[in-house]
Amino acid sequence: MGKEFYYAIAFISGLLIAVQAGVNSQLRVTLQHPILAALISFLIGSFLLVGVYIFSAKSQVPLATVQLTDWWKLTGGALGAFYIVSIILVAPKIGAANALCFAIAG
Repeated sequence: MGKEFYYAIAFISGLLIAVQAGVNSQLRVTLQHPILAALISFLIGSFLLVGVYIFSAKSQVPLATVQLTDWWKLTGGALGAFYIVSIILVAPKIGAANALCFAIAG
């Protein structure tokens, strides 16, 4: 595939981040708890990723490789959780666009 495909994926990902901020903020309003909203968001994403992984052509579970991985390389999920909870907390206060602009600036 050409670079255009990857540019399109990156662009769509950016659009979806903006949508995600609003969706997760509304989930927080409905549930009245930011951590629960983030947890549900991550659970749904995790189930989706498990399904995609299981049905992908290259499915293999490299548990030994994961166990040998440096601890800091496994912190991406925690960083993502911090980002999601932060956006859920601040988007209703300062607006999704401002929240995303500050996140990008950071």
